[in-house]
Amino acid sequence: MAEVFVVTQGNYSDYHIVRIFSRRDLADTYVEDLKAAWPYEDPETEVWVLDNEAVEYGRIYEAHWWESNDHERYTETFGDIPPGGVSVTMSEPGPRGWIKVISTDEERARKVLGERRAKYLAEQAGIA
Repeated sequence: MAEVFVVTQGNYSDYHIVRIFSRRDLADTYVEDLKAAWPYEDPETEVWVLDNEAVEYGRIYEAHWWESNDHERYTETFGDIPPGGVSVTMSEPGPRGWIKVISTDEERARKVLGERRAKYLAEQAGIA
């Protein structure tokens, strides 16, 4: 299946597509340029599969982390995201910060949560 590399930015109602590339290296270079120009923004490259199978309602995994007590929780539920897909939402930095990851793959949900948590804590400590 063909893929495109989508540069996105923002969270919740501010989430938007910045640009779409046919090659990963071009998208990643563009993200680095954006980060250099606007260090407080958090652009990222997402991989979107073209002509993917239809989204089906099925088993998904949610991984949550709360900064206030450095607590993680994992739950299995049902929802409708593309197979292999990952959705990440985060609060604004602060003492009540949180991260939520949803995926059809439990291991990937845990891995993405761990990576995002490490990045979040490094940024809070001023070392990222």
